[in-house]
Amino acid sequence: MTAFVSDILLDLYACPAEPQRWPALLDRLCHNLGARSAAFQMFRNKNGVLDQIWAVRDSYSLEHAAQHDALVNNSANPRLDLNQAGGLEPHRILQDGDYIPRDNQRFVALRDRLRKIGLGESITLGLMGAGGHPFALILHRAYGDGRAFTREDHKLLLELAPHFDRAMQLAGTLERNRQDSEQSDQILDALNLPLLVCDGMRRIEWANDAARQIMDQSPHFLRSLGEKLLLQDRAEADRLDQLLRVSGNDGDPERANIRTIALGHGSAEEMHIMVRPLGEGQPDGQLRHLLLLKEPRRCPVIDPQFIAPLFGLTQAESRVASSLCSGHTLREYALQRGIAEGSARNQLKQALFKTGSPRQADLVRQICQSVLTQLTPPTRSAGPVRPAPGRKPH
Repeated sequence: MTAFVSDILLDLYACPAEPQRWPALLDRLCHNLGARSAAFQMFRNKNGVLDQIWAVRDSYSLEHAAQHDALVNNSANPRLDLNQAGGLEPHRILQDGDYIPRDNQRFVALRDRLRKIGLGESITLGLMGAGGHPFALILHRAYGDGRAFTREDHKLLLELAPHFDRAMQLAGTLERNRQDSEQSDQILDALNLPLLVCDGMRRIEWANDAARQIMDQSPHFLRSLGEKLLLQDRAEADRLDQLLRVSGNDGDPERANIRTIALGHGSAEEMHIMVRPLGEGQPDGQLRHLLLLKEPRRCPVIDPQFIAPLFGLTQAESRVASSLCSGHTLREYALQRGIAEGSARNQLKQALFKTGSPRQADLVRQICQSVLTQLTPPTRSAGPVRPAPGRKPH
């Protein structure tokens, strides 16, 4: 192993987890090989043309990325035409003239475009791309630099090739994990199920949108994500701390129990919290807790347009049902809509008949137990919760 390869490997294997380090790594490669630019590129086969789907570049290429993409990284580039230049083979090195004859008109035009962005001769190393996608490292001399890439240059690139392969596989795995994590967050944010994760000191590590909304606007909480779950009432804060200690059961998740607590018991803003230990999963060994928040006295707000197709109701019947689910009386609904209470009652009767509900309460139960309350977030007043005058959060 050459000294350069040995020296660069640590940085190379750090790049998948820290993508911001790719340009500096490629800068070092350019410096060692006397190249003006370097880029790793991943492609897909799009109607016989290699279409770039991912790339990392050296500093010079980043600075001129827009020009490079407009003039070179497109279907006009004969190197990317599989019918003319052939495919990229892993651990095979190609130089200008290996793709297609130098006097080919498309290649001559490419050379002219490269000249406009200060680039000359190229060398390409085919690699083993993640997911079966064609992948390559391509370097260019500066325009006017007449030096050919040497056998020593080839040897160096081939020595690095398996490490490039492995680094790309790691990058692909991390990217898939990132996408999976983002998708999981999107799913959890779409649920009308307030969830958060905190440690035994009530430090919040994660919360979905529904939980953030409750914490922002409930009179029981004052918090910032990444900080402690702060409660307005000291006694309730002490009770929650005790609950976290008991739920953790001395840090043994196998023997831990699910516990519950009510904040503001009996009030209009009553809050129920269920605590479930998640076990030790962090380097600090701290036990994490999953908290499920629920405001049992708050009625859901359900859009009538979703009720109609699900239960076979008209829009008018759906509006009545939605209003009842929100806790309004039939008279309040009629006044709000500006219609006679008798008309509203007739609409309700039709909704009861169509849904097979003997009573108004049965209709509300059917709708509130449907999927509509699982993905439709509750409508709440805007604005952050402030501590009550003369009181400190705990």
